[in-house]
Amino acid sequence: MASSPEKSSTAQELKEQGNQLFLCRKYQEAATCYSKTINRNPSVAVYYTNRTLSLADCKHALELDPHSVKAHFFLCQCHLELENYNEAIGNLQRAYNLAKEQRLNFGDDIPSALRVAKKKRWNSIEEKRINQENKLHAYLTKLILAEKERVECTIYHKLLVGQVHKAFITHIGFRLTLEEQAMYSYGERCRCNL
Repeated sequence: MASSPEKSSTAQELKEQGNQLFLCRKYQEAATCYSKTINRNPSVAVYYTNRTLSLADCKHALELDPHSVKAHFFLCQCHLELENYNEAIGNLQRAYNLAKEQRLNFGDDIPSALRVAKKKRWNSIEEKRINQENKLHAYLTKLILAEKERVECTIYHKLLVGQVHKAFITHIGFRLTLEEQAMYSYGERCRCNL
């Protein structure tokens, strides 16, 4: 779909105006200019990559120009915000490879973003691992305490019926309260009298 030179020129002027606003950190106004640019000429991929307000813009820019380094780079930024780290890393790898093929110099921007994406992915994986470890620890602690209580109840019951000697209880570290000791002594006396 070809557009008239006058229409493209106006879109180009709007793009330049948007670039100036972006450099002045007036992002919302720049986005508005880029949106007007896209409305004037929706078939130019660069206009979408300038706006890059959404994942849809980046994907549309890539549909128009699959070799756009900028579109892959900004698609990565969208994926990072959505915490889709593997997709972000994949887009950065493609951007890096395309930049090398096209002999474009982006300085350390792409490798730096790649390091950030990998670090965020690692942090996310590590956070999940720590949460799983904490849940497992809590579960095992609960099982251990339940087993300890079961064993203590069993020993206490056997103590009351006179099946366990006080020396064994002391040996395994089972502590008796004064009341329990009195009950045990009474149980011992009763057993001895039999």
